[in-house]
Amino acid sequence: GIPDVITDGVEGYLLSGRDPCEFADVCLGLFRNASKRAQMGRAARQRVIAAFSDDAMTRRYIQVYRELTSGQAG
Repeated sequence: GIPDVITDGVEGYLLSGRDPCEFADVCLGLFRNASKRAQMGRAARQRVIAAFSDDAMTRRYIQVYRELTSGQAG
Protein backbone atom coordinates (compact mmCIF):
# COMPACT_ATOMS: atom_id res chain seq x y z
CA GLY A 1 0.00 0.00 0.00
CA ILE A 2 0.84 3.63 0.14
CA PRO A 3 2.97 3.39 3.32
CA ASP A 4 5.26 1.03 1.38
CA VAL A 5 5.92 3.78 -1.16
CA ILE A 6 5.83 6.95 0.93
CA THR A 7 7.87 7.74 4.01
CA ASP A 8 5.92 10.34 5.96
CA GLY A 9 7.51 13.75 5.53
CA VAL A 10 10.01 12.55 2.91
CA GLU A 11 8.19 11.63 -0.30
CA GLY A 12 4.84 12.92 0.92
CA TYR A 13 2.62 12.88 3.95
CA LEU A 14 0.66 10.00 5.42
CA LEU A 15 -2.58 11.19 6.92
CA SER A 16 -5.28 9.31 8.77
CA GLY A 17 -7.89 10.38 6.23
CA ARG A 18 -10.31 11.13 9.01
CA ASP A 19 -9.36 14.73 9.76
CA PRO A 20 -10.25 17.28 7.05
CA CYS A 21 -8.49 20.06 8.98
CA GLU A 22 -5.23 18.08 9.00
CA PHE A 23 -5.59 17.50 5.26
CA ALA A 24 -6.25 21.19 4.63
CA ASP A 25 -3.26 22.20 6.78
CA VAL A 26 -0.92 19.87 4.88
CA CYS A 27 -2.23 21.06 1.52
CA LEU A 28 -1.84 24.71 2.47
CA GLY A 29 1.61 24.08 3.86
CA LEU A 30 2.72 22.51 0.59
CA PHE A 31 0.99 25.21 -1.45
CA ARG A 32 2.97 27.83 0.44
CA ASN A 33 6.32 26.02 0.31
CA ALA A 34 7.52 25.47 -3.24
CA SER A 35 10.92 24.19 -2.13
CA LYS A 36 9.31 21.50 0.06
CA ARG A 37 7.07 20.42 -2.85
CA ALA A 38 10.09 20.18 -5.13
CA GLN A 39 12.14 18.32 -2.51
CA MET A 40 9.35 15.79 -1.95
CA GLY A 41 8.86 15.37 -5.67
CA ARG A 42 12.55 14.62 -6.19
CA ALA A 43 12.58 12.20 -3.26
CA ALA A 44 9.47 10.42 -4.56
CA ARG A 45 10.97 10.05 -8.02
CA GLN A 46 14.22 8.67 -6.62
CA ARG A 47 12.32 6.20 -4.42
CA VAL A 48 10.22 4.92 -7.30
CA ILE A 49 13.26 4.48 -9.54
CA ALA A 50 15.27 2.76 -6.81
CA ALA A 51 12.53 0.43 -5.58
CA PHE A 52 9.95 0.00 -8.33
CA SER A 53 11.62 0.49 -11.71
CA ASP A 54 11.97 -2.35 -14.20
CA ASP A 55 15.66 -2.59 -13.32
CA ALA A 56 14.97 -2.80 -9.58
CA MET A 57 12.29 -5.45 -10.05
CA THR A 58 14.55 -7.46 -12.37
CA ARG A 59 17.39 -7.37 -9.82
CA ARG A 60 15.02 -8.67 -7.12
CA TYR A 61 13.71 -11.47 -9.35
CA ILE A 62 17.27 -12.51 -10.19
CA GLN A 63 18.18 -12.48 -6.51
CA VAL A 64 15.19 -14.70 -5.65
CA TYR A 65 15.99 -17.05 -8.54
CA ARG A 66 19.61 -17.38 -7.39
CA GLU A 67 18.54 -18.06 -3.81
CA LEU A 68 16.07 -20.71 -4.95
CA THR A 69 18.54 -22.45 -7.22
CA SER A 70 21.36 -22.39 -4.67
CA GLY A 71 19.23 -23.86 -1.88
CA GLN A 72 19.49 -20.74 0.32
CA ALA A 73 15.79 -19.90 0.26
CA GLY A 74 13.85 -20.64 3.42
